[in-house]
Amino acid sequence: EDIWNSIMDSAAYADDVSTMATRLGLTDDQVQRMMYVADRFEAPVETMAKTWKKLKNNMASDSKEIIEDFAQLGVATHEVFGGKYGDVTGEARDYIDVFWEVGEALMNVTDAAEQERLAQKLLGRSWDEMIPLFTQGREAYEAALEAAPAASEDAVESAAALNDRVKELEKSWDTLKLEVIGAVAPALEKGADALAKVLDQLTTYLKSDDGQKLL
Repeated sequence: EDIWNSIMDSAAYADDVSTMATRLGLTDDQVQRMMYVADRFEAPVETMAKTWKKLKNNMASDSKEIIEDFAQLGVATHEVFGGKYGDVTGEARDYIDVFWEVGEALMNVTDAAEQERLAQKLLGRSWDEMIPLFTQGREAYEAALEAAPAASEDAVESAAALNDRVKELEKSWDTLKLEVIGAVAPALEKGADALAKVLDQLTTYLKSDDGQKLL
């Protein structure tokens, strides 16, 4: 039983990893490594993914305010090339590079209120939440990710499949039990009715004089 429970705990963990990776647009490997270092950098996987999604949306925004906020921090969201008639805006830059550059720039903002506003606007998070991550910096975070242990994609997918199959098995078992109980229920109901009558008769008897003497 202990071995089985241990296997199923791992299978459930694998299923969580696989589901989270699919939902957040990451790989199983990335999710495992990010989960491993999350406590050290106070950077939960879901929180990081939501922050990146917010940043990517802002990078694609044509809002004047958002464009000015990136410019205020000195962070370029798109590649810029020198053209014959002036600079030409190219493809969007890698959002991971932009993320770390925004964080580094925010570290240098001296006005606390403005620092918080920019963090909320561009990253969708309070600056206080992100201080531990940006204080340690990109190099430390990515080095920790690189060193973090992670099971292979095949192992995660196989264990997740086991978890799903066992859940289906449990549902099949519940269905079988219900079918069997439903079949014998009428007989059990008659038995319960008969027993109830016996108990009622016994209760009535015990209330009588002879029953009280017996008690």
